[in-house]
Amino acid sequence: MREINQAEFKEATKEGFIIVDVFGNNCSPCEVLAQRLAVMEEEYPFLNFLKINAHRNRDFAKEYTISGVPTLLFMVDGEEKERAVGALTDQEILDLAGPYLY
Repeated sequence: MREINQAEFKEATKEGFIIVDVFGNNCSPCEVLAQRLAVMEEEYPFLNFLKINAHRNRDFAKEYTISGVPTLLFMVDGEEKERAVGALTDQEILDLAGPYLY
């Protein structure tokens, strides 16, 4: 999964459906979710994932009102459509992504 920074965020999410993993340093649930997303990226090639560190990209975290990590942002053509906080299961992620897959 490719890690981006706040300068790259808008360009990286401007087209299509992308799930963005907003994570933090020394965050055990973030590590669990990152491993789950890495497996999902292999199992579901139609899903696109990016990740961004909220602690190293504080302006991004403030702009997107990130109040806890991990947070998943479900982006469609540059617009946030859904948000979920916590280490979700595969099925929870697929359920949230379902309406935006085309």
